[in-house]
Amino acid sequence: MGAAEGDLPREERSGAGVRVPGARGGHHVVDARPVRAALHLIGAVREPPHSAPLLARGPGLRAAHVVLLQDLPRQLLLPPRPPPPDLERAPPRLPVLHPGRQGRHQPPDRARHPPRRQDGRQGPQPRRPQQENEALNGGGTLFVDKHPDLRVRVVHGNTLTAAVILNEIPSNTKEVFLTGATSKLGRAIALYLCRKKIRVVMLTMSSERFLKIQREAPAEFQQYLVQVTKYQAAQNCKTWLVGKWLSPREQRWAPPGTHFHQFVVPPIIGFRRDCTYGKLAAMRLPKDVQGLGSCEYSMERGVVHACHAGGVVHFLEGWEHHEVGALDVDRIDVVWKAALKHGLTPV
Repeated sequence: MGAAEGDLPREERSGAGVRVPGARGGHHVVDARPVRAALHLIGAVREPPHSAPLLARGPGLRAAHVVLLQDLPRQLLLPPRPPPPDLERAPPRLPVLHPGRQGRHQPPDRARHPPRRQDGRQGPQPRRPQQENEALNGGGTLFVDKHPDLRVRVVHGNTLTAAVILNEIPSNTKEVFLTGATSKLGRAIALYLCRKKIRVVMLTMSSERFLKIQREAPAEFQQYLVQVTKYQAAQNCKTWLVGKWLSPREQRWAPPGTHFHQFVVPPIIGFRRDCTYGKLAAMRLPKDVQGLGSCEYSMERGVVHACHAGGVVHFLEGWEHHEVGALDVDRIDVVWKAALKHGLTPV
């Protein structure tokens, strides 16, 4: 380094540099002089002490020296951008009083304070597809009530679905564990099994819905319906009727040798190697059926969901009633025998 260069300030010496952020993290050392020139250019444009032609020529910067600072002048000269809407602080919300009820607050806003889910997590309680149908159209009752003169029969087919599930259960079973117990299918399965003097352990958080189902059972069979709120209550039961999706963690409470009967969509994952998993309720069509050009879901050709088979049986029998709404427990055996009579067989 020469004597003349040694007298210069450090930022103007040859090789002196500044550390700037790198493109892949860390920092890079670049020559300080082009950076200082860029900063002087920004100040000159904001408060120009020189003429416009002089500024137009620029200080002769080299882009390789500026690295990531090459966009710095443009960004600093732009007007400040407003913050994104999601980052703006929401205006304070004052409590609103009921009209005519001074001193009393309104119920909490559900958008800001969502109800607590049954599993203890935040957010709205997720609904299964069957629950969505019941909430939207009452299991088909909406169409029948709105159009009483329909010339077609509305059939949800779940009576045959319940029949298929119930006939899969071994005859010597004394106790079952039922999830999704207050759904349309869960209710029918529970009422049917309690009449067979089978103890039904029903997993539900709603005591109101459980008591409503229990009161539908004959008085002498109500004792066979038991409400529980935790999966630990079924750690000694080897027959699980799954109407609500089970996570691997929830399946761990089942004892070895448990069989999972399923009526939940999508089916649960077979996590346990020491247990067995049934498939969705389905029936095989008779062999003389023609014109089948596709398969349903993950089923083989000629096999349909039990609810679809229920519509076929309803047509073949010529029944005039609508199969909508809650399941008629007394018709489960009737529909099952009719399906077997027409050549449909369980899978």
